[in-house]
Amino acid sequence: MELELLYQNLTNSDKFSINSFVGKFIYQRTWSDCDYWELDKTLMQILSFYHKKTLPKEIFIAILAIFNDVIGVEDKSEIYVSNILCAENSDGVVPSIYDRFERLKVLCNSIVFKEKLSNSGFWYAPKD
Repeated sequence: MELELLYQNLTNSDKFSINSFVGKFIYQRTWSDCDYWELDKTLMQILSFYHKKTLPKEIFIAILAIFNDVIGVEDKSEIYVSNILCAENSDGVVPSIYDRFERLKVLCNSIVFKEKLSNSGFWYAPKD
């Protein structure tokens, strides 16, 4: 499993990139859907691979750090959404920033607490 993208999103890593999802989120106050879905794919691979295995300490710490950097922001309403790549509902409404935060929160919790995750329960889901 390739974890390069995970470490590009980890602020205390020497591989951290300001052009990563977390980098853009912190420095530009922007939620980039394109960058998020790349990170989501990596997190889903981690969830799948480690679902019945012990999560290595360095991956556990990375997930907690990403979670804290993103979910910990107090005023979520000030986050700009760019590169919108998600499914709209039947009325053409795009998921809100709060829907985006919910998906990341549940995904990180699922990895840490070894819970199953289904995409069907999310309004914020990748386009088909």
